[in-house]
Amino acid sequence: MHFTLVFAILLPISHAIDTGTPGVPDDLPKQYRVNFDTRDNGACQGFEDLLKTSYSEAFMAVEAAKTSLNFFIAPKPEPKQDRLGVLRWNRIGRTLEALFAPHKTDNFESLQKDIRALPHLNGVLGPPSSVYCSSGWRKMLHPTDEDPTDTEDPKRSISITHPHEDAPAWLYSIPDNKLGDSKNANFNDPCGPDNLAFTIFGFSAITFCLDTLESKTDVKATITDEKDHIQTGDPIGNHRTIAEMWVHEYVGQDFDAIDAQGRPKTLPNGDPEKSYGWDNIVNLARFTPDRARRTPDAYELFANAMFYDNFDWSNGRAAPLKT
Repeated sequence: MHFTLVFAILLPISHAIDTGTPGVPDDLPKQYRVNFDTRDNGACQGFEDLLKTSYSEAFMAVEAAKTSLNFFIAPKPEPKQDRLGVLRWNRIGRTLEALFAPHKTDNFESLQKDIRALPHLNGVLGPPSSVYCSSGWRKMLHPTDEDPTDTEDPKRSISITHPHEDAPAWLYSIPDNKLGDSKNANFNDPCGPDNLAFTIFGFSAITFCLDTLESKTDVKATITDEKDHIQTGDPIGNHRTIAEMWVHEYVGQDFDAIDAQGRPKTLPNGDPEKSYGWDNIVNLARFTPDRARRTPDAYELFANAMFYDNFDWSNGRAAPLKT
């Protein structure tokens, strides 16, 4: 799962980085003010190669989604001339239909029209201002905010105590034994067993939870390696990667989940369940397609399904390709 706060303002993928090779960041620290020198204050020391690789793979997955979308929007191939093309066209259509806009038609004509209006699959992956890697209690702060770590003068702002910083926001972690300090009120801990990364769009900052980067969750490191380990019958959720985290955290807003009858789903503690995973997205698309078209998991699932093109994922599980 992921954790997203506030709605995103997104930029076209082509504007995300200034590089000669699409999807390969020339200077990740410069683009995202990500710190690879120290683990203090939510830095990413030791994860530079992993973040660069997964970021590049996120572009690859989005490109696979765009290519498939363009193929589907184009005229359907003629069966006598391109039988495999017809099978691919139908496979893409069934996947789009499940995740975004269900229709009770076999020719997908109305779905084609609707797909043209999808916002994110036309190439949206805009850069945040900052990337962090951290776990523990934290709070995002502006340069004008008081510095909670300043023991000499609690009224001094971050711009005074850290004049060398040029990022628009900082992530301060605090020890567990300081949680009761009123000065540290409103800190929170978005990371946890089910939260792998989170975005605070008001600060334009993505944080990857350390358990995710340190392979302590079921999220795999690279999407290219994972493609070779898929077996028939695998749920697509079994093959999540850090590249998928990038795509998810860029897209937008998580909605509350509903069941197969359209009823709200709740967690054991009574909180609303979020629309994560294939089944929840299918339910969301069935009853509220407008929300499915704005929720991150729909886009990351479609990108994964199109990148893992050695299988048919139109029902959420790996099925052999028809030939």
